[in-house]
Amino acid sequence: MTNKKLCVHAWHNQLFSFANYDERVVEIKEDKPEHEQEIRLRVFKPLSKEAIKALPKKLIKAEADWEKTNADLEKAYVDLKKAETDWEKTNADWKGKEEWHKKYCGCKEWNGKELVFD
Repeated sequence: MTNKKLCVHAWHNQLFSFANYDERVVEIKEDKPEHEQEIRLRVFKPLSKEAIKALPKKLIKAEADWEKTNADLEKAYVDLKKAETDWEKTNADWKGKEEWHKKYCGCKEWNGKELVFD
């Protein structure tokens, strides 16, 4: 959770959550409708130590667990996209593909790039 702090009103539908304050301010200014920006920027702020201590510990732990799992998911998605790109490149570069297709399938509907239905 690099540079993330427990904040109030980071998003419209969550009372509090972990957020990178500076990044979220930029997002609000760049991505949110102009008529929402003043309110969003005024109410969005990091929680004080006192406010955090007043939250149920179980709630804070659940939020932290969610953040960690979400970060793991984002990393897995990056890894998945890399593997997909590698697979597509390897498939495209495979020189014996048509010979393999002819030997093991042999259908006439494959034109070397896709199935043809007409």
